[in-house]
Amino acid sequence: MINPKDLFQLCESIPTKDTEQLEQYAQDENYIGNQKFDGERAVMIKTSDKLIMLSRGGNIITYKFPDITDGISCEDNFIIDGEIISLNGDFSNLLTRALTQDRNKIKNLVNTIPVKFMVFDILSLNDKVLMNEPLRNRVEILKGFMDKNFSGNDKLEMCKYGNIKELLAEVIENDDEGIIVKDLNATYENGKRSKGWLKYKNFKETTITITSYTDNPKGIRGETDDGVKVQIAGSNTTEVLREFDSKGYATINIQYLSQSENGKFRFPSFRNVVREVETCGA
Repeated sequence: MINPKDLFQLCESIPTKDTEQLEQYAQDENYIGNQKFDGERAVMIKTSDKLIMLSRGGNIITYKFPDITDGISCEDNFIIDGEIISLNGDFSNLLTRALTQDRNKIKNLVNTIPVKFMVFDILSLNDKVLMNEPLRNRVEILKGFMDKNFSGNDKLEMCKYGNIKELLAEVIENDDEGIIVKDLNATYENGKRSKGWLKYKNFKETTITITSYTDNPKGIRGETDDGVKVQIAGSNTTEVLREFDSKGYATINIQYLSQSENGKFRFPSFRNVVREVETCGA
């Protein structure tokens, strides 16, 4: 019996900005891409008498997403893997749904924060375990399964698999989170991080001005007037403090994954200090 926490296959990472490595995979016909979603990873399990959804932590979350699970009528037994996302793509909204446990509040959130389940893999179908099948086979089985059982269901959708370059271009144009590069010959390696799946995150950059900071064991945590916080560590700390000593603030470039509707950055990280260009008078 598999521990629910060990059911999921996880991704290794392609270093940010390593376009050379990404290009190598893009030119290899044994690799394919799909969009990386900014949501909550989950599996849906249906047996003859019940249907449940499990989070990556092994918790039953069926009751939190009745808009996905209610009304499902399917004769097949299955285990499918995917990501629950908010329709507007805002992770903070999805997090509200994922963390709410009060059932009356959940009923209200179904209307105010609609979600859907983006399915990207199938692990079992009618009691046949598919995890040892190569991905190319699982994708074809999943397509047939989704067409048969969920065609027209706007709460369950199969994610788009396709050309790595084309998908990355779409992700960058739409300001989405990133892509997953997958080995078509790889099996599903549950309970581990696998090199058969490689995530490439579409980090963005922006410039902020920090006007205060607090010390911590790793360096300092800078903060803007708007409450944006970013950790600054190592030798970068000295460089930023030098700016504070001379100007009383520091303008820096940061890297971040996404920005919520209220302006908060996800995973902000320090890149470099932005220095003002000195000009000479005529």
